[in-house]
Amino acid sequence: MIMPFRYVENTGVAISLEAWGRSLEEMVLASADATVHLMVGDIEALSRDEQMTLTATGVTESILLVEVLREILFQKNTNGILLRLHSGKIIRNKIIAFSGAAFGEALEENPWRIKVNVTALHTHLLSIERSGQRWKARIVLKVD
Repeated sequence: MIMPFRYVENTGVAISLEAWGRSLEEMVLASADATVHLMVGDIEALSRDEQMTLTATGVTESILLVEVLREILFQKNTNGILLRLHSGKIIRNKIIAFSGAAFGEALEENPWRIKVNVTALHTHLLSIERSGQRWKARIVLKVD
């Protein structure tokens, strides 16, 4: 399977990546997949034991992406649930709203699942570009 993301740089304390898609939704899903892939390696192997709807809002595309990724990290760090988004919809009004279906597994049952511990997102280094029909995000994740 070809992944719509690539890892650009690893400094030991931060890893930068690029993710892309033909729409904002696809780019958000690719960014989420890249983040989870970094943590577990094989995202296809995640179980579907836990299912939930993940929602986020932002006044810009960048803030929306930050909020989606923060929610994934919040679920891992606070609730011990490793999630993968498998679909999502964006609605634009005064703000940009994302709603996505997510599945995953409780880490307490599989603590060895985490290969790289992503602890935070460097929001000041995040960028999004749109070129024609292609959206691309550059994300920097803090790791330990």
